Amino acid sequence: MSNQMMPSAQLDPVYAQVVERMKVLYHADHQERFLSIQAETEMLLHQLRARKAALSETPVLEVYSQS
Repeated sequence: MSNQMMPSAQLDPVYAQVVERMKVLYHADHQERFLSIQAETEMLLHQLRARKAALSETPVLEVYSQS
């Protein structure tokens, strides 16, 4: 699996520790919401990286004004 597809927690041990600490701080009823937001954040980050990669592969068209 490439680094772009891996969740941040797998890439950064510090991030994983923060996530674990946040889970402890949240009450059980809030953990579900926290995990949902975390999953959505991971998905959006993945989409952003994919779009950024696609843009870097797309040639930039130069527009010339006709004067």
